Amino acid sequence: MISIKASPVFLHLFAWLIFLTIPLIFMTQDGTQGILKVVATFPYLQFCFLYILIFYVHTEVLIPRLFIEKKYILYWLILLFMLASVFVLKPFDKLVSISRAERGMEMNGFNRPNDFNHRPPGDFNGGGPPPDRPYRDGQPSNDDRPGSIIPGSGPALHFDITGIFIFFMMIGLGSAIQAIKQWRVSEKRAILAEAQKATA
Repeated sequence: MISIKASPVFLHLFAWLIFLTIPLIFMTQDGTQGILKVVATFPYLQFCFLYILIFYVHTEVLIPRLFIEKKYILYWLILLFMLASVFVLKPFDKLVSISRAERGMEMNGFNRPNDFNHRPPGDFNGGGPPPDRPYRDGQPSNDDRPGSIIPGSGPALHFDITGIFIFFMMIGLGSAIQAIKQWRVSEKRAILAEAQKATA
């Protein structure tokens, strides 16, 4: 009896372990050490927490208490709120940005994030200002300083397509699980009703 009740828990843990490990495999190239670095970062923890929360809130709360009870307006409002959260937080993009930052540092020859602060002004790739980055008196020019506005440029609207796709995947998977549960309940009720008719 204990094993029957515990089996869904182990299935959930196994499924989440696979799902949360897949990004690590494609993001890291340093083996176990690189995976541990990513796991300890805030973007990865945010990625895990957000999608686990979305899955279980939708599967165990929204569907049985709102959708099945025909409270459709509240159900869709909460669902839109969760989608907006994914759109604003961009969990997958922030997770991938860790790998991009590390690769960019390796390509530029930085061994650690603070290497830039230990280099003298103008010491880029053997000395001199970097290409397409004008320097004046050892300092960045006004056109390249943080906060400067470049004509014709502006903030581009960016969508975390993969993050939104994962969101809909969580919603669809939860809906499928609840549909199977409801089908099993209906099947048991039908069998019980037939048994009662047979004994009557």
